[in-house]
Amino acid sequence: MSSKRWSSANVRLRERRSSYVQPKEVAKRVRKTSKFNVDHVPPETSKGGVFTERLESGQIAAYEVVVHEKPVETAEWLHSILSGHFVFERVDEVHVEDVVGAMRRVELAAGDALFRAGDKSSEFYVVEEGSVQAGVVFNEGETLGDASLLVDSAMRRVDGQALTDVVLWSLDRETFRLAVASLSESRASIVKLALERVPILRDLDSRLLDRLSRLVSLARYARNQRIIAKGAPGREMFVVASGRVACRDADGATGDLVLSEGDHFGERALLYDEPRAANVYALDPDTRCFVVAKAVFRAHLGQISEILEHDHKLRILDILFAGVPAEQQQLVLRVDRDALARATSLVAFGDGEVVVERGEPAAHVLVVKSGTLETEDGEVLGRGAHIGLEAALASSSTAVSYPATARASGDVECFRFAAADLQHPAKQDAAAPSTTLKARSVDEFELFRTLGVGSFGRVKLARHRATGTACALKILRKGLVVATRQKANVKSERELLVALKHPMVARCFGTFADDERLYLVLELLRGGELDGRMNETRLEPRDVAFYAANIVLALAYVHSKHVVYRDLKPDNLMVDATTGYLKLVDFGFAKTLAATEVTYTMCGTPEYIAPEVIAGSGHGKPVDYWSFGCVLFEMLSGRTPFARKPGAAPNHVLLFKAIKSSEVQFPDDIDPNAKDLVAALLAKDWHDRVFDIKAHPYFRAVDWTRLERLDPDAPPWKPHLSPDPFDDSNSNEDDEEDYDEDEVEVDPVRDNFDYWNDDD
Repeated sequence: MSSKRWSSANVRLRERRSSYVQPKEVAKRVRKTSKFNVDHVPPETSKGGVFTERLESGQIAAYEVVVHEKPVETAEWLHSILSGHFVFERVDEVHVEDVVGAMRRVELAAGDALFRAGDKSSEFYVVEEGSVQAGVVFNEGETLGDASLLVDSAMRRVDGQALTDVVLWSLDRETFRLAVASLSESRASIVKLALERVPILRDLDSRLLDRLSRLVSLARYARNQRIIAKGAPGREMFVVASGRVACRDADGATGDLVLSEGDHFGERALLYDEPRAANVYALDPDTRCFVVAKAVFRAHLGQISEILEHDHKLRILDILFAGVPAEQQQLVLRVDRDALARATSLVAFGDGEVVVERGEPAAHVLVVKSGTLETEDGEVLGRGAHIGLEAALASSSTAVSYPATARASGDVECFRFAAADLQHPAKQDAAAPSTTLKARSVDEFELFRTLGVGSFGRVKLARHRATGTACALKILRKGLVVATRQKANVKSERELLVALKHPMVARCFGTFADDERLYLVLELLRGGELDGRMNETRLEPRDVAFYAANIVLALAYVHSKHVVYRDLKPDNLMVDATTGYLKLVDFGFAKTLAATEVTYTMCGTPEYIAPEVIAGSGHGKPVDYWSFGCVLFEMLSGRTPFARKPGAAPNHVLLFKAIKSSEVQFPDDIDPNAKDLVAALLAKDWHDRVFDIKAHPYFRAVDWTRLERLDPDAPPWKPHLSPDPFDDSNSNEDDEEDYDEDEVEVDPVRDNFDYWNDDD
């Protein structure tokens, strides 16, 4: 390989609605690429992430695009510039048009300042006329301030000055992010309403329609352009978004069938493998259709019959759990209902057949779908009645039996799932020890060296004086948290760390606060970061597979709790020195999301950020699969897939451009199955990524049950440490002089963060 991470000579650097049709005269105007990253400097650290202020749903719902009037020719030209810019790659045309509408005109006379070195960078510019000096000269058709659209804390590192009289068009980051987010939400709502009118889809549960509404693409057609050819294979369903289409030459038809906005056609493609029955043409200029591809539909939702069956099971589970006593609601709220519905089967019983028998272990929960059951006590159980739920929810650790025998009265069908499937989340939570350390002051700890530093504070090796427990004490400055508008993220991190309990997720023993700082008492993991392990040696293929499987299990648990992690990287995966297994740490960017929800905050570590995060058009759990693909590639090759060459200066903008536009170049010696998995995880469009990761051939030799029970013989390596828990020699020590958050000046904080203390 040309670049080997484990080579001592290698220095690894982290870069951690009007429509416009372009006429010929517009095409002749200057259209150039931007001079990347010469006018600003985004925050760069070897391991640091980037982030923007959290966008809340209320902000997005309330936002209205403010349109700044501009000549049609100018709007068309700006559209062509943005459409060719990497930030807007894979962004819908409709979104680009609205962003163009929001751009405002800026005029400067020769010699005027556009910005000063040290200014916070929040404006992106397109030069229409004249020239601007900002490190280099920007002329007509060029853009500057690219990173301003992506990260909050970028700063100008040079002065920007007009060399001539200048006309620019400006777009600020907040407008860009809110516009794209608002338009994405609006589009999803419009698509969902249209899908509800499709007969084969209208009976689907609202949650499934929400998911489907985010799987569609938007296609544009010119007047008289053919959309469907009669006799061609049916691969998509269409919903007219704007304009009109005509269905022609259909068998038995006497004329054109004209369809307009909200109408659908081609839906039989989702049900059957048959040729198209008619030609379909666009009648109007710039006709637009939402497209549901059969392959995408089936990959994410399955066959229609399977979807309807799954949907029915979900409704049954909702009704079943709605009747659970209040004291047990927390248990059923933790259940992954999608997974439980998939594990639920339909079983049939003949007249008089025993369904359950008194005294036998209550291994299953049954819900009557049709027919009736009679118990030996004379109780009649009709449709919707259930057996075994109380036993499955019992808190007792001893086996529970069915209290009475029940037989089928006539033919009966029941939904059935294993009681263990319902208990599984609770058992996972119980698998990790629930140690707590009640502390109210940092004085209750003896502090040692720094284990790591971050954007808002540091992690210290500590000893709890009262118990002698060794721990990692994460210390955050309130002022920095507030100044960087990350209070919501920090609160979310605390809630998740306290709630998540899994053997492959680091434990949180407690939290407390004082006037200036927030504290999290975390499990001390003495095996060090996976990053350190990768730096010191080349991992053998079987070692890579082991660690990759660990990551899959950790992500599966986190996702089952409806959490998207958003910062998966080797630095956030630590080796448990006791077991040799990996543990996921640092939930600073994690967020709880409903199954069909997306979020719009730009956050993560640059080398591992997914394209949809950069685009700002909404993201969910698939971003973690992308990051996993980056980590897997890094373990296999010694470098991240889109990193610049060793020795090149860090550059977020060039890195983000590569992530959105470049294909992965694989070393020759990577196993074909590993290569296939990485390629499937790094699909640019999130709905093309592999989701059933465990079933991939790369993991064919992995015994998942063995890993889930932390088999001590499975790990390829365990660190040799002294019995002294404060040895911690395997951790990646950070030089305390590298970064001192106390030197960062912030305003005094009046917020008490009252929710932070454990007993509040």
